[in-house]
Amino acid sequence: MRIMGLLAVVSFLAGCGTSQTAPADLSPGADSGTIILRLAAMHVVPTKLMLAPYDPNNHRLGGGSYAGIDMFRVSDRGFVWKRIRPGTYVLHSYIQQDTWDLCFYADTEYFTLSPGQTLYLGTFDPAPYDSALTQDVQYADDTKLPHGTVRSYYDSPTAHIEPDRGFPDTGGTLPVSATQSVQASKAVLAPASFALGTDVFGTGGLFHLGGKTCFGAAPGMDVKYAQ
Repeated sequence: MRIMGLLAVVSFLAGCGTSQTAPADLSPGADSGTIILRLAAMHVVPTKLMLAPYDPNNHRLGGGSYAGIDMFRVSDRGFVWKRIRPGTYVLHSYIQQDTWDLCFYADTEYFTLSPGQTLYLGTFDPAPYDSALTQDVQYADDTKLPHGTVRSYYDSPTAHIEPDRGFPDTGGTLPVSATQSVQASKAVLAPASFALGTDVFGTGGLFHLGGKTCFGAAPGMDVKYAQ
């Protein structure tokens, strides 16, 4: 069984997240790109901001693998980063301990990453999503779930990354840690929404929407969490 690590209980652990302070190769390859995100606060519960391939013309998820930005691995300057395949991505969900998941289907944002590009997304504040997820889990009495279960909740706040107004629109040097800086472009994020998939087993939990699920909304989608 899994027991949710509520922030009110573990707040004394602030500062215990894994640090990415050692210099790392953030340079993308020809078939990849790097995304960088600044966190508004240290995060103490293993949490990922999930990105999904996105088709903005049809407002639906595209086929392919999801990418998870791990917010438990933070640099001494508050940055997290991940190398992913180029493409258009939507802020899909916010998941704690690979179990409790806020689905951003109704009101979210998307961006496009070009091959070989290093893209600075801006600042993400996890606080409102932690609060909403804690309330949903407690209300649904889902604090204990079988190992391997993913339970989605659909009444999430608007997914939003705040642009860094101090970072040039044309891009520039970004100090991601005390010992490392990178050249990055500034992301342009636009409003988005996406259609839900069909949950034939009805496993969506209390906030399960009429047989719908946050996952598998595109035929043949390879739904998996990136490590």
